[in-house]
Amino acid sequence: MAFETLTKGAKTPGQFVAKLLHSATQAHISHLITSSYAAHKNLNEYYDAIPGLADAFAEAYQGKYGKITGYGIGVGISEANDVKSYITYFKELHTYVEEYRATLKDSDLQNITDEILSLIKSTLYKFSLI
Repeated sequence: MAFETLTKGAKTPGQFVAKLLHSATQAHISHLITSSYAAHKNLNEYYDAIPGLADAFAEAYQGKYGKITGYGIGVGISEANDVKSYITYFKELHTYVEEYRATLKDSDLQNITDEILSLIKSTLYKFSLI
């Protein structure tokens, strides 16, 4: 697989937020190297939207529980230039976010996570049209 394989289950809110922000970088690099205009546009929409949602989650979490720590995750960026790799990555990211959402007790944090899942689903749908 061209994209980094996602590890199962975030252990901390910091790891969850870091993984979301990393997905923006992954999408942005792939946006720059893809030869598909539709993939280019779809990845652009994703990397434009996800940092704001990650930030909204982090700030809502911190508003209730205090400063998030433990962002450190070792990630490496690899290149992908095909729709199949994009679909695999975003499906894994969807599973990752769903698993983390299941650990949340607060409806406001669940709602932001639902928006993240909606963005990922929309991104996957658009890839299915390519």
